Amino acid sequence: MLHVCINERFSDVVFLTGKDEVKIPAHKFMLCVGSSVFAQMFTGTVTLSTKQETIQHENKELELVRIPDITPEAMTCVLKYMYTEVAQLEVDYVFNVLYADQVLLYENEHLLKTCEKIISESTSTVIQSDAFKNIDEKTLGHILGYDSLKIEEWSLFQEVLLWAESECTRKELEPTKENKRHVLENILTSIRFPIMLQSEFASYANDEDCILNERECLDLLLTFALGPDKLKSIPFKFDPRSLNEYSVYRFNSNSSYRYDQYNSYDGTTFMGEQSIGFTLQSSCSAKVWLIGFSIFGTNTKTVGMEITYTIKRDDKTLSQENKFIENLYSSSQNNYHRLDFPRPVVIYPGVLYVVSYKSSVDSYSFVNGYNGLSSTKFQHSKSKEQVEIKFSNVNGSKTCVSSGQIPRLYFGS
Repeated sequence: MLHVCINERFSDVVFLTGKDEVKIPAHKFMLCVGSSVFAQMFTGTVTLSTKQETIQHENKELELVRIPDITPEAMTCVLKYMYTEVAQLEVDYVFNVLYADQVLLYENEHLLKTCEKIISESTSTVIQSDAFKNIDEKTLGHILGYDSLKIEEWSLFQEVLLWAESECTRKELEPTKENKRHVLENILTSIRFPIMLQSEFASYANDEDCILNERECLDLLLTFALGPDKLKSIPFKFDPRSLNEYSVYRFNSNSSYRYDQYNSYDGTTFMGEQSIGFTLQSSCSAKVWLIGFSIFGTNTKTVGMEITYTIKRDDKTLSQENKFIENLYSSSQNNYHRLDFPRPVVIYPGVLYVVSYKSSVDSYSFVNGYNGLSSTKFQHSKSKEQVEIKFSNVNGSKTCVSSGQIPRLYFGS
């Protein structure tokens, strides 16, 4: 259908786009099929133009629709998507496409995902552009909701403050901290202050230009000091954005498996729930999350099996999920079966966490790890601190620190 989109023949509507009123012809039928907004515009109440107008174009009288807040590039992209269901857009006008999608298509999921992917892959570039400072509040709210942004929260917040200054100018307001707070009121809780470095937030809270009130500053500072219990009482999101992942291996890599003369795994039958405890030993100034963990498979081919896996903190379940695995067989020593939680779980220092799993069938023999490590370390990508994880046994579990299941844990920072 692309040839129809770029062909003016049989067009019966013209859009005047952008400040320069660039003409873009289109076809009402295709627009009505692809968007309820256009269907209402052309068959009922006119929603985008103040009055019905016509224009002479290529010796034809066509209906005219003015959309000065959508650029020609963005409108062309949206039309091509409506005609072909293929989204092709560039960083330079992704914000305007995102805005146009909200206005014209009522937030088409595929187009939204394409915009999110482009913004996430080039976050620093697009967030620091002049175009970012000119987006509308709703588009900004969409962007701040992305978990995939590849930018530190502190840096993102600085750009949001610059947006607030521009928004004050557009509304003919002085860019005071009170007015910045006013224009950000509806989206302020989308700033994830709890995932900033404690030193970054403490410095900002002490700044005379801080847009947060004293109660909010105190609650957030207490969050850094007290951990998960305080998090429940604050309105700000604390889910991580794009995480750097670290795979932590529990067993000595040189002697993790036993082999018999046929070079097959030494299997051990695991009955019941298999668990391992761990504690973040060192106090880290930046947050650490658990993304998931892996289990060894069986040493024989299996039928499909349901796995129930859980993470607990001080005997309280934080997340419990189910995953169906078609075949748990481990064909090589690196063949793990990964179990991720839907949302990463924040890990606090000095608190015991337990990850566990139970299969729907107990009669199979599973691959077994040996010579387990009592602790391991990795470097935090943000604070550059050494993060130490100490493992511990769990009563009733055949898996333990020295041997058994759950070979890898996946942390994020």
